[in-house]
Amino acid sequence: MSTGCDERRTPLDLSGLPDVDHLVAQEYDVFLSQLTFNSKEIINALTRIAEENKHVSPAIAFVLESRILNAEPDKKLPLVYLLDSILKNVKNPYLDLFAVRVPKLMPRVYASCTTDVRARLRKLVSTWPPYFGQQIVSIIATEFNKLDVAQQSGLTAASLYANPEFARSNVQNMAAVASAFPSATVSAHTAQPSHTPLAMQQHHVMQLAQPPILP
Repeated sequence: MSTGCDERRTPLDLSGLPDVDHLVAQEYDVFLSQLTFNSKEIINALTRIAEENKHVSPAIAFVLESRILNAEPDKKLPLVYLLDSILKNVKNPYLDLFAVRVPKLMPRVYASCTTDVRARLRKLVSTWPPYFGQQIVSIIATEFNKLDVAQQSGLTAASLYANPEFARSNVQNMAAVASAFPSATVSAHTAQPSHTPLAMQQHHVMQLAQPPILP
């Protein structure tokens, strides 16, 4: 039976993460592959995993941002909703990790999306002042406005944000991003996939992604 995951996804470039974080990043990436549609149940499950694994929050944040950048335009919104859920329900350390990232991340998402999705993104970002402050939200809104004007005027700013090569280049050079994250401490047993906190929750997430069995 299909798990609903996106089997066309390319492997992540983890060169920007410390080697010790690669296993955790790969596991959370498997979970994200289940989020191919807007599912409250899967988003809640992935939020709980992020909360229960705060000690590896830099790796989780790295993977989530990378997948948002690399996702096809019609697959970005569920991942952004997951980001929103983690920020609002788990808060720190994820708020601190993403505070410097969302002013650059969200315009790139916005640039590649349809008018309908852009409206949803604007609505979502408008709820962020209590979490990031009005200044960061205003910066994002200003970039959104610039992209709207650029699209209407036929300028190239939007195409720069939406260019897949630009997104891939950003991910490939995320060593600087990872260096801004606090170092994650992973216990010795984390080296065994069958014993990691993330691996033990994988079955539940995949069950949620199963298509319903029709009578």
